[in-house]
Amino acid sequence: ILRGAMSIFDPLGFVTPTTIKGRMLVQDIWRTKISWDEVLSMELTIKWQEWLEEVKQLQYFKIPRCYFKELQVEEMELHIFVDASEEAYAAVAYLRHMYVKDSYKTMLIVARAKVAPLKPSTIPRLELQAAVLGCRLAHSIERDINTSFDRRIFWSDSMTVLHWIKSDPRNFKQFVSNRIGEVQELSKTEEWR
Repeated sequence: ILRGAMSIFDPLGFVTPTTIKGRMLVQDIWRTKISWDEVLSMELTIKWQEWLEEVKQLQYFKIPRCYFKELQVEEMELHIFVDASEEAYAAVAYLRHMYVKDSYKTMLIVARAKVAPLKPSTIPRLELQAAVLGCRLAHSIERDINTSFDRRIFWSDSMTVLHWIKSDPRNFKQFVSNRIGEVQELSKTEEWR
């Protein structure tokens, strides 16, 4: 199961919704504390079989090879969306082009997701981890494609995280403070929505 869950090669994260489910299943199995050779419970076996069926469907997944039309790009924006749940947190990046004749093209360029730590954490802390992941993603995109964007916009549905990002990191305990500091270092507060 571990080998299967970790065997999908997806450097750009286009199939992250599938790969994160496999990693979450491995974590669920780990929580049961069964040994390597024990038989899985029926519930976990069913989850594993459902995940394998989802993986089979990936053979039909197609992605465009070209990010740019031949038209002249007037404005280029990077949109990063971040979110979290009790099970995982993620960031996804979209490139948005505005062309000369007011036409637009938006495309997924990369996604990242991480399984939430085994030690329970609050949703706001996980949302903050997603914000850090989003900032790191934006930084690596700009470095890797050697492009500056006309505008970067970071999107979060967490009012708590948006408030934290606009606050002085020294007002918080170490975990939150360190992550706020990193977000503020890699992004501008006015880029957050």
